[in-house]
Amino acid sequence: MLKALINDAVINKYITKNVFDEIQLSKELNKTAVKSEYEVNPFTDAEKNIIIDTAEGQVKNLIQFNFWTGLRTSEIIALKWEDVNFDDEIILIKRAKVEGEIKTTKTKAGIRKILLLPKALEALINQRQFTGNDEFIFNNPNTNKPWHSSNKLADAWKKVIDKTAVDYRNPYQMRHTYASTLLSNGENIFWLATQLGHENTEMIFKHYGKWIPQDAKNGYKFVGKY
Repeated sequence: MLKALINDAVINKYITKNVFDEIQLSKELNKTAVKSEYEVNPFTDAEKNIIIDTAEGQVKNLIQFNFWTGLRTSEIIALKWEDVNFDDEIILIKRAKVEGEIKTTKTKAGIRKILLLPKALEALINQRQFTGNDEFIFNNPNTNKPWHSSNKLADAWKKVIDKTAVDYRNPYQMRHTYASTLLSNGENIFWLATQLGHENTEMIFKHYGKWIPQDAKNGYKFVGKY
């Protein structure tokens, strides 16, 4: 941003030279950038079952649903019953909720249809008894109103994890668990990218490459016969 500002000053003849032209910014940024300590750390099947079994009521349904759809927390708290097609077992993702404000998804790829796996469909059916006559699917059981933000959901999530012996990971790891589970079972990578709302498969390979089925022959197994 500063480089662009200085460049405008050169164009308007306030100064004669853009000193940033002599600096290789990409190298400087690589030197100073702090690497994120966040890592993909999915739950095992056993841990996932413990968490779901420990949770109760609406929180249980939300957690089970998210483990089997991989939605972003901002997307799950913005879901409405009108988004669900029970006949075709599909749910439409087209909005997110951030600090109480409904917004569209971050990218065009974020608007997508999710195929509901049996456990996700089961969670929705169970949730009907709580909010079947409401607009939004998932309510905060403490207020019986739609979740205000992902932070509130994170608080409820932590209370569930604290009741178990499972090592704490943030709610976003439910999304990672969904992705790694499907990849481990050999699901199509390009299809999975659409389910997660990615524009391409780059993030799949970056975050979940080690869960893509491999064999001992140089890490890849041909699907076709040649």
